[in-house]
Amino acid sequence: MLLPKKWLCEYVDFNCTDAEFVEKMMWRGFELADIRSELPGVEGVVVGKLLSVVDHENSDHLHICTVDVGRDEPLTIVTGADNVHGGELVPVALVGAKLDGHVMEPVNMRGVMSYGMLCSGKELGLTDADY
Repeated sequence: MLLPKKWLCEYVDFNCTDAEFVEKMMWRGFELADIRSELPGVEGVVVGKLLSVVDHENSDHLHICTVDVGRDEPLTIVTGADNVHGGELVPVALVGAKLDGHVMEPVNMRGVMSYGMLCSGKELGLTDADY
């Protein structure tokens, strides 16, 4: 049976690494075949709410987004995606996030600093069947 660890965490606080979790569960008589990542190669991606989306004045295809990711201040993220609109919930790779071995860093995009990246399903390793 596959059981999401985050479901268990709703009932019990597991303050340990995955390896420690496996060892503790096995010592208590539970068999664990393995622990799988939901999105292998993806770390540091959160859900953000697009507060605003405006066209970049120095580009004909870039947009400047203000994104609430649950921090004190919203982030500015520049994107080339043309299917983004204010009010949407979107996956956001924060600075320091890892996507298939690449680490996200702040970047200057035509004079505007971007502090993250809006992620497509493909960038997260998802297929149409995952939706």
